[in-house]
Amino acid sequence: MVFLFAFIMIIIIVYIIISLKINFKIETFNYNSMLPKKVKLKYNILITIYIFNKIPIIKIKLTTKSWNKIRQKVKKRIDEIDVTDIERDREINKKILEITKMLKINIKDFNLRLELGTEDAIITSFLVPIIGIIISYLLRQNMVDFKRQKFIIQPVYCNQNLLNLVFSGIFEIKMIHIINIIYVLIKGRGKEWKNERTTSNRRAYGHSYE
Repeated sequence: MVFLFAFIMIIIIVYIIISLKINFKIETFNYNSMLPKKVKLKYNILITIYIFNKIPIIKIKLTTKSWNKIRQKVKKRIDEIDVTDIERDREINKKILEITKMLKINIKDFNLRLELGTEDAIITSFLVPIIGIIISYLLRQNMVDFKRQKFIIQPVYCNQNLLNLVFSGIFEIKMIHIINIIYVLIKGRGKEWKNERTTSNRRAYGHSYE
């Protein structure tokens, strides 16, 4: 009886974890390169964690001020780390790319207005359609409802570098996809550890014949 109860509880806990959903609501994200550094970037992001895909259990509000505090702490930690190892940096970038490909993000709402200008009018004319194509592709792959997407990209011919961005949107990530990424990373780390151990043993045997 106790075993059955424990088994049922484990099933319920696993189901609850799998049903978790993280919702990122970007209420405001404004960037204007022409403004002073302290005020050129403003944003207000609401992160909500749902249980059973519907019931909110945790809400976190991230503003420009709070993120600056987090960034300062992260920068301090990075400064303490030796980042001269180029191979390690390549591995980190490779892992980030793998995670990005595996992480399925549902776009529920997308509203973007972008004004872009460079010192060269030809470069500006080239960049604007390229950015539009990239955004269209990403939306086609991840957009849930195409009626809730809107983006305008306008070239600005002013003979100077200019970027004015206004954005709002809603993005969702399911916990099952995060669990899958963690599993793949752990599995990959296990293979690396096994290979390192095998290589180490081969070196040890190699020295024994000398």
